[in-house]
Parts: sequence; structure tokens; C-alpha cells
Amino acid sequence: MKGMMNNMVELSVVVPVYNSFSLSHQFFSSLLLQTYLEFELIIVDDGSTDGTYENIEFQREHFKNFKLVKTSHKGVSHARNVGLRKAIGKYVMFIDFDDTFNPLFFEIMLNSIKNNDCEMVECMVEKNNAPKIENTITISNLEAIKLFYSLEEERILGTVYNKIFL
Repeated sequence: MKGMMNNMVELSVVVPVYNSFSLSHQFFSSLLLQTYLEFELIIVDDGSTDGTYENIEFQREHFKNFKLVKTSHKGVSHARNVGLRKAIGKYVMFIDFDDTFNPLFFEIMLNSIKNNDCEMVECMVEKNNAPKIENTITISNLEAIKLFYSLEEERILGTVYNKIFL
């Protein structure tokens, strides 16, 4: 699947990683099972010292649109922001290296945001922290901001790995 970078990528998937060598097989297996494969994968290594970066390098051949960025260790938020600046997709998802997904995860989330004319879609999370795609909610950016800062509403989970953003 390796090829030229496609400037018409619809979905960018940003993944921060730090010293996660032992998780790479599980993570990449989950990605390769996705039914929607035309995504841009951006992995930001946040200064790993355990061979994570080198291990991820071996996965390049399995993905058409793959960016691997190495930064000094500045934390997960910095790594996500670096990945976001590299993203070219219309839609962005942030996932973590220890996440596993239903094979329909990207496809359903992408279709939900496109078909509902909204700016964010969230799905529920199962007990093992895996996104549960059967139940999604769609909201505008303004509504999302209001809900994030509302003490009365608990409708939006304070995580990023179960969301897609415009």
C-alpha cells in the first residue's frame, strides 16, 4: 500500500507515542483491520528511549499515507499538537497507541460526521476503554465548547480517542 502522499486525504489520524515498544503489534493489527483504509497516519514519537521509533519505522510499508515524527519529550499534548500541524485531512481523529478498535471504527465515525453536517462526533467507550461505535452523538463546535465547560452536563467524555473533528 505504500505510495505517494495523497493531498486529498479525508481523514488524518494523529497518534502520540512514548516508550510503547511492547504495544506496537496490537496497535498496528487493529489499524490494518479497519474497513476504511484511506486515512493519513501521523505518529508522533515523544522522545521514546526503548526502540519504539525504530519499531514503528518497520510499519511504513503497510500504510499509504504515513508520517512518523520524532520530537524531544514534551508530553502527550505537545505531541498531539505537532501531529495536528502535520495533518492534511479535512477530518482529524486522535487515538492512543494502547487503543484497539472495532474494524468499522474509522468508517462509521467518518460517515457520521459527514452525514450529519456537524463539527464533532463522539462515540461511547466500553469498559476496556475501546470506543463503542454503536452509539454516537453529533454536535457543533459551539455546543461542544459549552458542554465541555458545563458542570451540569456530563454528556461529553473528557477523552479524545473516541471523537472525530472537522
